[in-house]
Amino acid sequence: MGIISRTVRWPAAVLSALILGLAVTGVAPLSPATPVQATSQSADPIKVMVVGDSISQGKAGDWTWRYRFVARMTAGGQSVAMVGPRTWLYNRQTGRQGDQHYVDRGFDRDHDALWGQPLFVAERTIRPDVAKAHPDVLLVLLGINDLLMFDRTPAAIESSLRAFVADARVANPHIELVLGTLLPTQRARVDPSFAACVTDYNRRLRAVAAELDRTGSAIRVAETGAKIVPMTDLYDGLHPNARGEVKIATAFVTGMADLGSPRPIHHRDADRPISSLIP
Repeated sequence: MGIISRTVRWPAAVLSALILGLAVTGVAPLSPATPVQATSQSADPIKVMVVGDSISQGKAGDWTWRYRFVARMTAGGQSVAMVGPRTWLYNRQTGRQGDQHYVDRGFDRDHDALWGQPLFVAERTIRPDVAKAHPDVLLVLLGINDLLMFDRTPAAIESSLRAFVADARVANPHIELVLGTLLPTQRARVDPSFAACVTDYNRRLRAVAAELDRTGSAIRVAETGAKIVPMTDLYDGLHPNARGEVKIATAFVTGMADLGSPRPIHHRDADRPISSLIP
């Protein structure tokens, strides 16, 4: 099957449901055993590939923000097909990949996220990954490991981001991307120089998205870090708990909707108590 090359265009009813949140009553089914489904979806599923690190892959026993993203999209009436080279979680107790112990496995679990992955590694693998999985849209949340583990400068990470986008477009010239901003981690709260690096890179990410955005291969920014509070949304100061998962997923749903809309998106759910969105 050839590479799918199409720009995401959203039916008006789907955009209305996503923007206003009218169809969304929560981010998870009433029972953990109930698969994520929608009562009404657009005909053609949009192929979405999540590219990230541990924040996106998740550990054994997580829901993951990917689960909550699929739930929000399908509840809004948009059919999505998640694609990527793996489906599993990381088991922190054993230190092994391949774990399938999600809280609820009843969703499309394909992804391209890997525990510990920095952006400079993902830039080298994105071309074959896109060529093989044929995504229409990439949801990208990378860069924190470049800062934390490899002491790279924001300028160096920006260079990797530009190479990442270029190589994704080599595999599919019409790929669309939603780039997530780095989360405000616990380290950033106690280390002003690290916080400055996070702020600097997020500024660069927004500038790159605006510069490289083009007709037929749009780029949008998901403000994934904007509403994260490390003390309440990150279980270890870095990785999201249920509250954090909801906030990250909401930001990416907003970014997805913005691919098909020329105006800013606001979700009513963003103003609802997070506790009402968590099972």
